[in-house]
Amino acid sequence: MNMQYADNPAGKAIFRLIVLQGLDRGEKMDLETDREYLVGRSEECDIRIDLSDKTVSRKHARLKIKGNQIIIENLSTTNPVLVKGKPVQKSALKDKGQFRIGESLFAVEKAGKPTKTGAPTASGNGRNIPPLRIALIAALVIIFAGLFFLIMTDSDQPEGPDTDMGMNMTKSSPAELPVTETTLPDSDLPDSGLPATGLSVSSEDMKNADQHFRQGMFFYDTGNISRAVEEWNRAVIFYPDHPDAQTWFLRAERELEEKIKTHYQNGMLHYKYMRYSDAAHEFRLVVELSRNKNSDQYINSLKSLNEIEGR
Repeated sequence: MNMQYADNPAGKAIFRLIVLQGLDRGEKMDLETDREYLVGRSEECDIRIDLSDKTVSRKHARLKIKGNQIIIENLSTTNPVLVKGKPVQKSALKDKGQFRIGESLFAVEKAGKPTKTGAPTASGNGRNIPPLRIALIAALVIIFAGLFFLIMTDSDQPEGPDTDMGMNMTKSSPAELPVTETTLPDSDLPDSGLPATGLSVSSEDMKNADQHFRQGMFFYDTGNISRAVEEWNRAVIFYPDHPDAQTWFLRAERELEEKIKTHYQNGMLHYKYMRYSDAAHEFRLVVELSRNKNSDQYINSLKSLNEIEGR
């Protein structure tokens, strides 16, 4: 991404734009208050998206920053701007809000706030280092420093019975070395209400959980709630205390249940008035979306669908 903008005066940047998906994944840009930014493939755009993405127009969208508010406006007549998986002409974006242009998924957040779980973090040389890798490096430094201290202590002890006892006591207490815990930033969503399990989770499991969490956000933003629920459920399996995955999983599961209930009611209504083709469509959606295969809605929909298709 070609970020063409003037240097930000101190304290003037109010929002930060982050590329979560796409060819420019990991790129960031500070957005100044009381400014407008053009987004697209044209050289005139402040935020230029890679020319290889043909689903992006030359001047695709405009970002307007007014005070503490950011507005996105679609300028293209052929390609959409998606917010929460739906095309919009103009929409207000909140802190941590997301929008999609072509293959690129963007997020906006208040400048100076810590990056949300899974989002890339910039290092001093411009490369992105995941938070888990930083934590692992810090833990290894502490462990090696502790081992070096033990070796130096052993080498300074004189030989003798009392010394051997002291050396054995020193060597038997590696558990007293400092332990670095990897903590994830709190979500701005309501608390999931689930109690923490307190289970020890490896860095690899945390990494897998973050990957499934990001996949869930992608499917949710594109309107595929069923796949989002599956991804967040996998994230919780890897990391039961993942705060964002727990919250989004419960939220999406409730939305999915409401969606299934609506399709079931529509199917029953169509069936009542002998609109069998429409009823079959609604019952088929209930069967496809239901995660609980023992629910009455699933069993009745499957039975009705078999009856309709057997006519």
